[in-house]
Amino acid sequence: MLLKIYVTVSFWMLVLGVVACDFCNMYSNINPNDYQHSFSAVYRLRPYKGVFTEGQVHTSGTLKTQHGGTHVSNTLVEETYQSYELWGRFFISERLQLVSSIGVASNHILEDRAEVDQVTGIGDWLFMGRYQLYNSLSTDTADWVHRLLVGGGVVIPTGVYRYNNGIDPYIQPGTGSFDFLLSSTYLVKWRNIGTNVDVSYKINTKNTLGFRYANRFNISANIFYQLKMKNLAFVPRSGIYLEKASRDQKGKQLVNGSGGTIAFGDIGLDFYYKKIALNSLLQVPFLENLNDVQVPNQNRWTLGMTLFF
Repeated sequence: MLLKIYVTVSFWMLVLGVVACDFCNMYSNINPNDYQHSFSAVYRLRPYKGVFTEGQVHTSGTLKTQHGGTHVSNTLVEETYQSYELWGRFFISERLQLVSSIGVASNHILEDRAEVDQVTGIGDWLFMGRYQLYNSLSTDTADWVHRLLVGGGVVIPTGVYRYNNGIDPYIQPGTGSFDFLLSSTYLVKWRNIGTNVDVSYKINTKNTLGFRYANRFNISANIFYQLKMKNLAFVPRSGIYLEKASRDQKGKQLVNGSGGTIAFGDIGLDFYYKKIALNSLLQVPFLENLNDVQVPNQNRWTLGMTLFF
């Protein structure tokens, strides 16, 4: 019989908008290269994995698995979303910085270890500005340091979003829509230990295919410690990361199997040597409250290298 498994990953990411929380952490810390321009290369891995029975059917996807005339009680579904990104950060002044990124996505879906869908293509282009509202270093030489930054940006639909006629929007490298991002970062530091909190909200619009991703809210909070040795610096950090979204929309109808809330535990390490930085982040899901049936999140990885100039 034909077993239909509709796999949606509407929560897979904010299509580069998620960076306001997890990648800007690498910039908000007070590092040896503060207020210097930089270029970065970033790799992200977001895997999903779960076993689905015939009764667990989504209504928004397009994947189908043919199993002949044999009744199949369960199917292993594995989804892998990878991105390879280039980032640039440029200081117009000490208070104002511009951040931009674009990347290539490689997305794969497997059922019972057999690949049933795959797409590779360029993603959407992110451009945002960040303004430093307050920096205690400007007026205070004490051990305590405070910083507050706010920002806003736009995600331009340069990415591929019509693969397979755009029937399954969740495997597309791009969104096909102009979207907007608001963000803020607060950092407090005492000597070598500190914490930073990043909050972002992404406002999504409808694309030409009539699909609109729900608006998304992200927040992350991390504690970090700075260990400096001449030209070297190590910054281990740990914290939590939360994503929240309502249901996506196709035309005037809400999409089943989309939206919800998920929380990750973060652990990362940043390494600085002169004008070079290496960044790593592991995110482990510990709370999932997703709408309907969705593929469970697995551990996420982010690796990056930054050159300052």
